[in-house]
Amino acid sequence: AGASAAAMAGGAGATARARPHKRPARAAARATMVRRQPPLRPRAPAAFAAVFGALLVAPVAEGRVRYWSDFKNTSTDTCSGRHCVISEGEVWVLDSSMEVETLTVQGMLKWDDTVDGLELRTGYLLVAEGGVFQVGTQRQPMELNALINITRRPVETHSHAEVGYRFVATSGADSRIDIHGRKLERTWTLLTKSAKSGDTKIFVKHDPGAEGMRWRPGDRIGIATTSRGNSSTNVIAAIGPAPEWPLAFKSVGKVHVADETVEQGGAAETLTSASAVAGGRKAGWGKFCKGLCLSSDRFFEFALVKPSHVSRVRLLFHQEKYPPTFTVEVKFAKSERWVHGAAMAHGSGGWHEVSIGKSVNGTAATAVRLNVDPHALASRSSNAEASAGVELKDAEVLGIEVDAPLVNAIHLREPLTRGHLGGVRTVGGRDFELAAEVVNLERSVVITGEDSTFNETHQGIHTAMVGKGTMSISHTRVEKCGQRNAVGRFCMHFLNGGQCLDCAFEGNAIVDSHQVGIGITNTHRTLVDSNVIWDARGAGIYVKDGNEMYNTISSNVVICARPGRCAVEWMGHRDSAGIYMVGMTNNVLENHVAGYENGIWAAGDRHPEGQGHAAKKVCPQFTPFGRFMGNVNHDCQVYGLRLGRQSPRNIERDSNGLLSDPGSCSNFTGDGVDNGVIPAQQIEDSYEYHNMYVGQFSSGDISFVRLTSVNNARSLLWKESKNFADGTSRHIVDSVFANDPTDAYGRLQVLGPAGPFAFLLENVTFLGGPTGRGTAALNAGFHCGRAGAGGPCAVQYFLHQVDFSGLQRTAKRIQFGASSMPMGKALPMFVSDDGSLDGKKSIVSRHLDGFAAEPGCQALDKYWDNGIACDAHIRRFRVRSKDLGPVRLSGPGYGQAAANMSEPVLGTNAGHMIYEDNDNTTALGYSLPVFLDRDYSVSGAWRGDVVFELSDPPLEYAFGAAERVGLSFAGQACTLRPQARRAETMFGTEICELRDTGEETALEQ
Repeated sequence: AGASAAAMAGGAGATARARPHKRPARAAARATMVRRQPPLRPRAPAAFAAVFGALLVAPVAEGRVRYWSDFKNTSTDTCSGRHCVISEGEVWVLDSSMEVETLTVQGMLKWDDTVDGLELRTGYLLVAEGGVFQVGTQRQPMELNALINITRRPVETHSHAEVGYRFVATSGADSRIDIHGRKLERTWTLLTKSAKSGDTKIFVKHDPGAEGMRWRPGDRIGIATTSRGNSSTNVIAAIGPAPEWPLAFKSVGKVHVADETVEQGGAAETLTSASAVAGGRKAGWGKFCKGLCLSSDRFFEFALVKPSHVSRVRLLFHQEKYPPTFTVEVKFAKSERWVHGAAMAHGSGGWHEVSIGKSVNGTAATAVRLNVDPHALASRSSNAEASAGVELKDAEVLGIEVDAPLVNAIHLREPLTRGHLGGVRTVGGRDFELAAEVVNLERSVVITGEDSTFNETHQGIHTAMVGKGTMSISHTRVEKCGQRNAVGRFCMHFLNGGQCLDCAFEGNAIVDSHQVGIGITNTHRTLVDSNVIWDARGAGIYVKDGNEMYNTISSNVVICARPGRCAVEWMGHRDSAGIYMVGMTNNVLENHVAGYENGIWAAGDRHPEGQGHAAKKVCPQFTPFGRFMGNVNHDCQVYGLRLGRQSPRNIERDSNGLLSDPGSCSNFTGDGVDNGVIPAQQIEDSYEYHNMYVGQFSSGDISFVRLTSVNNARSLLWKESKNFADGTSRHIVDSVFANDPTDAYGRLQVLGPAGPFAFLLENVTFLGGPTGRGTAALNAGFHCGRAGAGGPCAVQYFLHQVDFSGLQRTAKRIQFGASSMPMGKALPMFVSDDGSLDGKKSIVSRHLDGFAAEPGCQALDKYWDNGIACDAHIRRFRVRSKDLGPVRLSGPGYGQAAANMSEPVLGTNAGHMIYEDNDNTTALGYSLPVFLDRDYSVSGAWRGDVVFELSDPPLEYAFGAAERVGLSFAGQACTLRPQARRAETMFGTEICELRDTGEETALEQ
């Protein structure tokens, strides 16, 4: 046992080094606890007992090891075709195929890993208390093919009271299942080059061969969608070096028209087909060519990233059009002249390619251009079927970069039926990896279900650890699994396991599930790593009850292969996500989700009191996350990352994740202090593209750090938030929002929140465009004034090192209000301590035209939403009270303009304060912007408790200077300063307030 422990520690250490993102302490703990054994020596009972004794409750007695091949179908066979039980203390070796009605293991059943093609057929496989079922070990996995087939038998005679029907499961203390198939060094990779429909080879990021990922010809693979459509499956025909590959362009190139050259960059204007040989997203060669096709100099140039040996050029012309006559020319590194490479005459639509193979003095090419015959264009310009354009995304130059290392390609059995993105895309001078995941769906060990009605009944097999046993399954394929609307019947499931550091699902392929791929219920400290989940309905990975803690969910790829396929009704709802979390305090690291309705969904607001074992004993919406880092969501139909309404707080709970003090879920402590976690939680390195939305309706004390959002329909959606309890963390920091205008999907628009707080952005970059009709890159107060959104609308946006310079020339930078009520267009304000606002300190809405008359203020252009910029500091002034009717603010900014009572102004430009109640759902009080260090007076019919507030402490901290406003009200005067928010019912602690006297006090100022 001691020698085995040392060997186990060495093996685990190697695994930890291969995955550096794992916590070293966690890896060390697993190394000392995972039980691993050398292989069995056949027909040697004493040696067998010595090797396996550590796994058993008691040592194995001499002569009790039984080989299935020795006694099946003999007079001593008590199992074949029957309900079979391997009794406590017995050790059986499965060295030939077995078929039984049901199989219960109370002793030990070990699969012979020296025999290929063994099959176990049974109605269920139950490992009872003290039992062990083993197929391979982590040190010596099952390299050969092994099949566990859970057959369909009468439910009345083939069910278990606790585990159910058609399963592989443990039940009871000290029960254990170990299944370890042939190890793949990586179960998934990424395309390094885009693949087009019709391609028969793909290029991937990691070496797929025997010295790399250990993929093999004959393996089934899946390729994730990057077009919000269907994903692909295929079979590896061969793995080997590629003679050529698509070459990368340094820039989009140059369009030369009638002696006028137009540079084409990532954010360039789209050229019409009348004025360009090619360009923009939809180029047309001669579609409207009459009168414009007389120049002899019309070409399109591809500037290559690296000097390359060019072999071919491929172009896709629209099927209903015809390509013009053109020549392909090549420029070489040691020559400035263009060399003729090949010619293309008139032809039909579709793909066309020309071979090059040219060189000058053995040097490599630096650019390729297509030179169009203008006479061919002119002669066909009157024809309805005029010469077609070619879209830049459908142009391809193939060859090999100089000094490029040998690249292994995956050669496919069938041509691709759709395209998939690979490699990087450049937007505004920055590279973004938009690349389809390529997953290996093949494993040497398969757990399947014999059932031709699977897709009609939605009732497949399931595997589970039930209770405080142990389950460790790696590099195994589980298919035809999941039982729709049956509680806990998932493809793979840790159920009620308590603390289980030895439990792991690693490197598995879960294919075609009708209810959940992997579930974690009332279990803690498990590992779910590097699994591939393909078409799991409902959820790919489901953290179910709400009390689950410290599980690590890492490096998994979860793909729904067709839009809508996985959005089924399950367990009473239709919520669908790649990773669906009710238990929050778990590590979610470097997972990839594609094609689901939602990518990763923290659904605490859907289950505010938890469910199952934890029902009414947890508050998931306010439970802190574990480490949340490096996840990728793309091509999801609704949200990529979806945080619902999460606001992590300082909750108090026991070792099983259940509340010890339900009051700790409240937003304030008993003495009125903000109960948000300190420091704010971080969502780190999230990478989002081709989703409809990214973000949440409401969240507090959660900071996005290094968020990358590329070509989503909404770059970020966020309706409501708060000042973080730590007072310093930024809401968004070190992040990039980009949109490639050549991509058919996406808009650049951050739809930001409103409320009585400061929304803090630091080191945030906006690139590309367009922003979409009626919006800007950064929009303040999304849905403000509407039910379910933030308010009041006078939110303060603080910008530090925010860069708008990479936007398209026509793109708006900021906007006041987006789909908001009137106050959302009038009351938000933008402030900065550097040049983020074009050098201005503050910008208020154009509707507050009284500010334009103040010294140092001026109206801006449409790119700044025609706002009014001031060199002085402006902050929010708020009256926190019930509806008091008309309230009026007098002072700088409100003394020069006549009241404009039309929407959306409603007199706010003249100091009329409007009571905000979010469609009669939430009392929010009154707000208006004011200048710092100036004096104001406020008047109204005061009644009830009234508190006057100025700005937010995080802004005072960010600017590093005290903030004040002089205020007169109801015959009193005070100096108003920012204060940390306390519970709404806490009075007597504010700087400026009126207490409820039961009388109404009318005051005219």
